[in-house]
Amino acid sequence: MTKIVTYDVMREHEGDRFYKKGETRELAETDAKHLLALGVLSVPGSEIKRSQASNPFARKAEAEAEFTAFIQKANDARIAITAEIDKARSDADGKIKSILAEVGKARSDADEQISSIMAEVEKAKVEAATKAKVEEQPANKAELISEKSK
Repeated sequence: MTKIVTYDVMREHEGDRFYKKGETRELAETDAKHLLALGVLSVPGSEIKRSQASNPFARKAEAEAEFTAFIQKANDARIAITAEIDKARSDADGKIKSILAEVGKARSDADEQISSIMAEVEKAKVEAATKAKVEEQPANKAELISEKSK
């Protein structure tokens, strides 16, 4: 169960309803948390929060410091991400070079095998041509009869 607390309104704010400076509001602690952080509300009797809420320069300085810290974190994150991207690119380039070298070797090996096979085919053709020179056969019966009659 949420505890209901009475808060002082430290500055005007348009939220779920209008908060006018100097008023008191009763809210659940969970509902008031973000308004406390914004300096809209403070716990009654809290002079530190009251002085910070009434001093716009203190709030501005805090906001600027928070913004600067946020920008620094964003820059750090960008630098880290850029470094990771550069490393990934470098790794990918190395892998691509390795793959291209393997493809080049495979092509070279395949060319050697093709040349070897072609040389064996030519050698077999020459051997076949020299081993058995078959006499020319007549193309039809008429030529066969005329050759026999000779």
